[in-house]
Formats: sequence, structure tokens, C-alpha cells
Amino acid sequence: LFPGGYTVFFGPAYLAVPYFEKIGFKVPANENPADFFLDVLSGIVPKAGDPKFSPDQLHMLWRNDVTASLQEYLGVDVMKGIDSKHSGNEADMNLFLRSALSRVGYWWEQTDVDNSGTLDKDECMAMFKKIGLSENEAELEAVYASFDSDNDGFVSRDEFDA
Repeated sequence: LFPGGYTVFFGPAYLAVPYFEKIGFKVPANENPADFFLDVLSGIVPKAGDPKFSPDQLHMLWRNDVTASLQEYLGVDVMKGIDSKHSGNEADMNLFLRSALSRVGYWWEQTDVDNSGTLDKDECMAMFKKIGLSENEAELEAVYASFDSDNDGFVSRDEFDA
């Protein structure tokens, strides 16, 4: 987390080095990656090819990466759950979506403004649009249905994080 609680990376530890390299921060040989990441967050390490880089841009870089991943995945027929990168079944699609969306859990807090711990369908659809999932209502309906596992018309935080 970046100061202020902003996410700059979320995922398994083994993906941290490739992610930071992808956004322009190559961990030097024989350097502890955790120490290097702290130096990146504090602004000690410059971003390759970007002399105007500031660490406060890290959150937006992460958010853009998550959104791009989701949009790339949702570029397929979500209703059928077909994707050449995955096994092509709906359970696999839902697992991917749950994993990717859990990385943007801060949107939950922004959407659940009444702190009820649940989001109704309209709130979920608005949140999905905010994070750039899709503008296609049928796709968003499929995503919503995958989260409302008990079919009560609300998505609880437990359902969202499952």
C-alpha cells in the first residue's frame, strides 16, 4: 500500500517483480525485491524512461493495469465464458473475475456508501462501470449473477470476496 491507503500492487508475491518490471522498475541483481519496492514507493528509484515520474502515480498505474486486464478478458463472449487463455468454462471465467475484482476492493467502499455491507444490483452495475469492466448490459448482468451466489438480489462483501 502507498501512503493514504492506495493500492500499488495486489497479488501473489511471485508476480510482484514481473509487475514492477512491466511498469518500468527493474529489480537489480542481488537486491532484495522488498527493499527495492520500498525504494520505489519512497521515490528513491527513478522510473526508466520517465524523468517526471512521481511515486503518487503508482496507484493509477496499478489501476490502469487491472482495468486493462479486465477489459482484455471481457473482450470475449462473457455470456458463454469462452476465452483461449482459460479453459473456456463459466467457472473459470468467474474465478478470473473474482480474482481480478478483488484487486479493486477499494471500489466496494466507495460504492457501499451506506455501509450496509451489501450492494444491490444497481450499485453493483454502477461499480462495474466505474472500474471499466464493460458498458454492455448483458455482460454486466452475467458478472453480477456470478457474484450474487445466493440469488437474494444483493451482493454481500463475503460474496464479493469469495
